Amino acid sequence: MGCFPGALEVLSQAVRINDSEFRGFQLLAVTLAQLNKKTEALDAGRQALALSPENTMMQVLLASLEADAGMNEEARAHLETILSGKPNAREGFRAHKEMARVLDKLKEYDQVFPHLQASAQLSASLPEYSQQNLALLPNMIKTNTAGFDRDLMGRWSGNAFPQDQPAPIFLVGFLFGHHADPGSAGRTP
Repeated sequence: MGCFPGALEVLSQAVRINDSEFRGFQLLAVTLAQLNKKTEALDAGRQALALSPENTMMQVLLASLEADAGMNEEARAHLETILSGKPNAREGFRAHKEMARVLDKLKEYDQVFPHLQASAQLSASLPEYSQQNLALLPNMIKTNTAGFDRDLMGRWSGNAFPQDQPAPIFLVGFLFGHHADPGSAGRTP
């Protein structure tokens, strides 16, 4: 969905033509991040923030780019500053989510869930989350697991897989969103 190399070309030209436009550098940072160009994304993010230093969402994005670049202590410090201020619900939601990710990378697991819980509480006030159908994912899982019994799931157990390829892995994700109790996050109603 989207042509990031094409967007990169256009945005690079745009910021060369007008290097005083915040939105150009912000979009350039996001596009570079999508292309996994971490150093360049961080540079563009810093330029965007220099043009709009009071923009809290850009501060959160920069912290996210720092975390992507492995600069977790710097990201943590920036997120702590944001959260100690008075972020609005959307800013606080994003900052808490990013802080949870950073703390996880720093292996400070006991601090991760309080930030996820704070983010979940703030999400209730954001229309894009509060209007979601919470039964959608559990219903999809229920529908798509019907008929998956031991015989079906074990049908390849006697087969030899090529040694030069990794074993197949099947993942089932879970929705954390609106659950106040992290222990209930993976359970369906």
